[in-house]
Amino acid sequence: MHAGLRRGGLAALVLATALAAAGPIASAAARLQRPAKRQAAPPPRAATPAVAQELLSLLGKYKWGMSPAQVLAILEQEARADFAPRLAETKEPLEQDQLRRQLTDDLAVLRKNYVRFEGQATPWDISLIDKEFAHHSGESMALRWGKRDRRFYFFHSGRLWKIYIAFNSDLYKGKTFDDFAAMMERRFGAAERKFRTTIKGDPVPAYLRWPPINGTALRAIDNTRFFGNFCLGLADVAGRERVREARKLVRTPRQRRDILVESVLRPAGGSSSVEENVVDRLTGQTTPLPRNEQAPAAPPSPPR
Repeated sequence: MHAGLRRGGLAALVLATALAAAGPIASAAARLQRPAKRQAAPPPRAATPAVAQELLSLLGKYKWGMSPAQVLAILEQEARADFAPRLAETKEPLEQDQLRRQLTDDLAVLRKNYVRFEGQATPWDISLIDKEFAHHSGESMALRWGKRDRRFYFFHSGRLWKIYIAFNSDLYKGKTFDDFAAMMERRFGAAERKFRTTIKGDPVPAYLRWPPINGTALRAIDNTRFFGNFCLGLADVAGRERVREARKLVRTPRQRRDILVESVLRPAGGSSSVEENVVDRLTGQTTPLPRNEQAPAAPPSPPR
């Protein structure tokens, strides 16, 4: 009987020792199976003079604090400059008249595209820029449609504080955001990568952020999931802080509409500027609409 007890005690001791040893092994196996944490990238270095100059060239004639009237005046100058070679090459008076009428129409659309965000439904409440503005906080926007990109000029209290550039999807056809990011880093230097989490919990790049360069913040944004565009955002750092404080004082819910649903429910033959160019905004294409349908409803003129 004593021998049986000794054998039972020995078996218990062996089992306890095995369990104790299995604990660290299981813990080590779990550590091996656990996905490795993403290593933080080193902080970007301050911009060199060459990078600062590159950013100035991107801003061009536009200066932070400009009024809507000043920005629209520059946009009109650029539109006229685009037409000048065509007018010079055209010798037929009839063709020249047609070009002049086209320029006049384009300038009217440019002015009409100016919009104040005062709580009314706008074509931009569901769009690739719907997170770039807010209603009821003194904000407004001008827009320029170009051959290579769309440029959105944002104002707060009548002062330019942000420019958002959405590149036409055809320019980067077949490219990933990593490809676009590499191009931008060659131009503006190393940037900090920010990530979003997918439904599966996987981190994927969302945007790049550079350190402020002479008071200007720069981002490269991946908007390809829904709109097909790579984008750049430039903002006046001081102006951005003023906008944030103004938005805190309002805290009103964003007025958003499902433009796809409304375009289906709209009566046959009906028309609304909010639904115009729906496909362009959702796909990232910039196919021009007929001239009488290009501009969304907006106040007729900007503040001076």
